[in-house]
Amino acid sequence: MDFGESLQIEAGHVGGRWELDRTMEDVDFIEQVVRAVAAGRVVEVFGPGRSRVEVTFPDGTQAVETGGVSPRGCLPSPGWVRRGRRVNYAPY
Repeated sequence: MDFGESLQIEAGHVGGRWELDRTMEDVDFIEQVVRAVAAGRVVEVFGPGRSRVEVTFPDGTQAVETGGVSPRGCLPSPGWVRRGRRVNYAPY
């Protein structure tokens, strides 16, 4: 999404949202994320009121982002990432 002076990319349902500037480094990051999503290198782990998205790039590095929709002040239960429902997205 284009917000004039900033960009936003989403690669998940709750988590996986990055808000970026219009620098060449951030544009390169967006390109890497889009290519990883198209290649099916995205895993999303769902927990109560949140999810964590792991995008794996060709060199093996990862971009990880966690988002939540829980009421303010609610803390995640310990170990939710380990016990949560994992979804491996297929390539496009």
